[in-house]
Amino acid sequence: MNKVGLNYGPAFQGLTGITSDTVPDQAVASLPDQDASSESTYQLHPTTIDLCLQMFTVAAAKGATRRLTNLCVPTSIEEIYVRRADCNLQTSIVATASAKGSITGDAIVMAAGEVALHMKQGRFSPLEGQTPTSGFDGIAGAQLQWKPDIDFISADKMMRPRVDYRNEICRLERLALLCIFETDHLISSSPTDIKHLKRFQEWMNIQMRRAAGLDYRLVPNTAEIAALSSDDRLKAIEDAAKAVANSEGKGIAEVLLRVVEHAASIFVGNIDPIAVLMEDHGLTSIYQFYADMWDCRDFFGLLGHAKPNLRVLEIGAGTGGTTAGVLSDLISPSGVRMYSEYAYTDVSAGFFVAAKEKFKDYRNIQYAVLDITKDPIEQGFEEGSYDLILASNVVHATPNIAASLRNVRKLLHPQGRLFLQELSPGM
Repeated sequence: MNKVGLNYGPAFQGLTGITSDTVPDQAVASLPDQDASSESTYQLHPTTIDLCLQMFTVAAAKGATRRLTNLCVPTSIEEIYVRRADCNLQTSIVATASAKGSITGDAIVMAAGEVALHMKQGRFSPLEGQTPTSGFDGIAGAQLQWKPDIDFISADKMMRPRVDYRNEICRLERLALLCIFETDHLISSSPTDIKHLKRFQEWMNIQMRRAAGLDYRLVPNTAEIAALSSDDRLKAIEDAAKAVANSEGKGIAEVLLRVVEHAASIFVGNIDPIAVLMEDHGLTSIYQFYADMWDCRDFFGLLGHAKPNLRVLEIGAGTGGTTAGVLSDLISPSGVRMYSEYAYTDVSAGFFVAAKEKFKDYRNIQYAVLDITKDPIEQGFEEGSYDLILASNVVHATPNIAASLRNVRKLLHPQGRLFLQELSPGM
């Protein structure tokens, strides 16, 4: 009763031996003996009648506290009979609750085999303006929660853009295209013999031809960009960088500008391009920008709901950008963990110290080195044992993608799922 706002004092807490049926709306209890020596003129003391009224709520709730969500007070009684009785009072109630929260029913109080009180069609009405209460049910052993079966829902229904970044991406694409032209200009007099840089230069040439041929979908007026002189292009790069300086794409813009700044040194082999990308967490900013675009909570939530003891493996977890979102999504709204094991792996153990601190509040996370380019079984991982494998912007970085995917397949349970994310330039 306290839960719904009825705070009874000692005189109104006299019910004992309360028993309620869980199917019919019935309840019984013993009432305290009245003081026969008092000079009270009451046939039954008001507190005794009030205790009887309390039993209407017990019967309507079938004895389960979770069903008591509204504060109801007596509003009418069709008929009442009262006879004096002092001891051995037993009350029996039959009451039902309506969908709107009102309670109606009948009550009988017996004393020594005779009726001491008979109440017919007592009605209790919920107070207006109150907010139904809810809380932990200390009696229930379980609570049913129904959700759709993940096997009957297509992936595009469970993954959706978190925010509309289209305008932001278009501004970044314009800056990137300007940087491609300027980088090509800076390295034109510095040919390279490094194989992967030659391929990068070929890729830039393809983008510039697309721009000159008006085949660059996300950037308007690309022919004008292609015709710019270096001085005009540098001014345009400065303006384009300012356009995203206060946006979510700021980190990507900074990486693009650093690549242009160090392009000549990179192409003659004086600077490691990875060092340029990693400076000030630049590469992390790029991955995080695109990861934050997508809301996959429904996918992970339904997957965990279907199998709350998921075994999860993340390949190339690195700084834990993907991990943070997935772990959060695998915690149910009621705070229940929906995985039994989360294997946080990377080709190097160098990330693990920071990751252990970052995810110290999550249980059952295992940290292990895994080189997915090699047989994972020989590295101590169990074949076909993972229900969910995560690979976010990692498979593309392996020398042989097909071989890496075959190794991933070895670890995946026959009914498991691979969650693969890769940046794609094909727009």
